[in-house]
Amino acid sequence: LYGQWRTTAREYAAIRTGQPSDTLFPITVGHAVVAALLGAHEYWIAHPDSNLFDTLAEMLSMMLPSRSGRR
Repeated sequence: LYGQWRTTAREYAAIRTGQPSDTLFPITVGHAVVAALLGAHEYWIAHPDSNLFDTLAEMLSMMLPSRSGRR
């Protein structure tokens, strides 16, 4: 399952950047997305009153560059 998620994110990054999917940036994006999803799930389990959808969205948004350079 994680391999499928990683591949999907990698292929999406490759399409968006015009890079082959076997280059460093798309591979890195694939791994980072899976790490964010696993981190969000781990947080959600430890905080049962949290909302999984909101936690996933927040974790993934942390991967985006900030306009101010700070998070």
